[in-house]
Amino acid sequence: PSASKANRLQKIILFKVGGYETTMKTVIHIVKPRKWERNYLLEKILEINPELVALESKLDFQREITDSDFIVTNALGTAEVCSASNLKGVIVPTSGTENIDLEALADRKILVFQDKSIFGEAVVAYISDALNALAINPTSLKSALFLGFGNIGQRVYHLFPNANKYVIKRDLQNFDHQTYTAHYLGRLDKIGTIATVDVVINALPLTSETKGSCYDLSLRAGSTVISVSRAEIIDEYGVLELAKKGYLRAAILDVYPKSINPSNYHQKNIMLTDHSACQTDETLERVAKFVKTTLDAMGR
Repeated sequence: PSASKANRLQKIILFKVGGYETTMKTVIHIVKPRKWERNYLLEKILEINPELVALESKLDFQREITDSDFIVTNALGTAEVCSASNLKGVIVPTSGTENIDLEALADRKILVFQDKSIFGEAVVAYISDALNALAINPTSLKSALFLGFGNIGQRVYHLFPNANKYVIKRDLQNFDHQTYTAHYLGRLDKIGTIATVDVVINALPLTSETKGSCYDLSLRAGSTVISVSRAEIIDEYGVLELAKKGYLRAAILDVYPKSINPSNYHQKNIMLTDHSACQTDETLERVAKFVKTTLDAMGR
């Protein structure tokens, strides 16, 4: 989200393949997080799909997208959607869609393929490894609050077998992010639940409603905050300062604003990683296979 438009298209791959009746052209571009030296996701997709050809420039992408049938990407703006006159589908090989104009795609009735379940196991493993690295025994924690949607919350809670667990309950037919942030979080804070929990895990998607929604949570002294979501949902700077001063037992952040200097937080109770919670070999391989099987199913 903090990357400039000029830097978004760092790696692009393009390939042409035969479809059932016509040639299906697919453009793939994967934007790596700004702190990575290598684009691991792109490398794995190329490994599973060796016929793909890498392109390097934004200009090449803008030229090739105009007559593409499919796009595999983690960043796609309105201008790109509008210029792709033949576009039939978009495959999202990551867990987030905040850099993709879903409204523009919906307006044009373009299919979007994404499998968020791929990333759940890696997130759980990341949280477990991070707690172990900071010498925090999950079985010793008495209460846990998970902020997020989907079944990943139940998987995370398996890490805390002895804790009272607080998780969102919702009607799938009548739900939006605004309802969650305005009512659920507010209610928990008002009755003091958040001020009693030992660990808060943030896995909320970044939307206009969730951005900043967890800035004013009343965190308990001695609690641990874990965020595996995008930046700016919780107050990362405030959390780090509380951990630095010893008010919090620990802070574990997988994503944080570029204004934060990690060198200011070299402490045993703080862990900062570069958007790498899901970057395991197993997860990357599953993503690459998801790309391959989806394209195969669509007739390439």
